[in-house]
Amino acid sequence: MKQAMLLALSGALFCSTPADSSFPGANGLIAFTRGSGDSDSVGLVSPDGSGIATIVEDAASPAWSADGRALVFQRAVSGDLELFTVGADGTGLRRITHRGRDDFLPAWSPDRRRIVFTSDRRGGDRITADAEIYVVNTDGSRLRRVTRNRVIDDSPAWSPDGKRIVFVRGGPKPGIYSLVLSGKRLFRLTRTRNDGAPAWSPDGHRIAFDRDRGGSSGQDLFVMNADGSNAHVVVASPTDDYMPAWAPDGTKLTFSRASENGDGDIYVADVDGEKITSLVADSDDTFGTDWQPVR
Repeated sequence: MKQAMLLALSGALFCSTPADSSFPGANGLIAFTRGSGDSDSVGLVSPDGSGIATIVEDAASPAWSADGRALVFQRAVSGDLELFTVGADGTGLRRITHRGRDDFLPAWSPDRRRIVFTSDRRGGDRITADAEIYVVNTDGSRLRRVTRNRVIDDSPAWSPDGKRIVFVRGGPKPGIYSLVLSGKRLFRLTRTRNDGAPAWSPDGHRIAFDRDRGGSSGQDLFVMNADGSNAHVVVASPTDDYMPAWAPDGTKLTFSRASENGDGDIYVADVDGEKITSLVADSDDTFGTDWQPVR
């Protein structure tokens, strides 16, 4: 059963899942990770499933900027994961981090000036280390650490209003947490280690996430209010559904669904889960979607 997507770009496995900040706008292209053999790439697809194309090779975990003009992603460099940005047309590749440790699962701030991400730069084993949440300017300056503890914090996503960062915490008090940046107030939204991939709705009022309910249920998609209340299932199937991302207009969710061979295919569903349509289904593993806002 897939409880998390394993990213192997650096030669080491990470039990982490991308989070997502969906910024408001019209629905543009959907970025996603394609795992094929020993390498990953970032692809784009139209909301109707047409026009599938690769925009960046040897890359994973794409996230759109709030204006839809650029993507941030992770790429292996000399055995470590580093962060890069690229224009929506595939030009203007730029490296953001140069630490020589693993920086991964990036997401933009709404003003496009900063990037939040997970890093193991404190050292230690890459699977059990106390990975933390960091923020850096898009030019690579002013790196600062946001969380400080002895457990894993990962999968961060910035709220559309820029005031909060949601993330997943492991350890003895696991769950999805929301950090209010003003005063650094921390709120625990869920209380299970089986929740992952939190994604803000474009209006900032709701958060979608995946939850492994165990047994025959596997991973299903949930939506809750931004304060953690009213968590409810929106997509459930006999197989695993995971890594949700909101459409910029707030009416749909994209996500991955495990196929018969265990790889992920990409689907799109109405936000109430009533209508589900296949978007990308082939022999590769496809996951980690993010929807481009068009303004």
